[in-house]
Amino acid sequence: MKLALSIIGCLVIAITGYLLYQSQLGAIPFLFMSFVLFYLAYLLRPKQDDQTNELPEDDLSLEKAEEMDMDLEKKV
Repeated sequence: MKLALSIIGCLVIAITGYLLYQSQLGAIPFLFMSFVLFYLAYLLRPKQDDQTNELPEDDLSLEKAEEMDMDLEKKV
């Protein structure tokens, strides 16, 4: 049912956008599409655990950089 409503909604928006585009009001459908795409991006963003502000276990690049003994000056 949710898929059917999504398809019907897309068809209605496409037809309305086409009619507005033909009457020289093409910016309005693009504005509505930008709202929809921002909403979809908001829904699909990665979820974060608010209680832990720790780095993931596999991202230890800062700790590895501190352990490495690198000579940053170039020897000529």
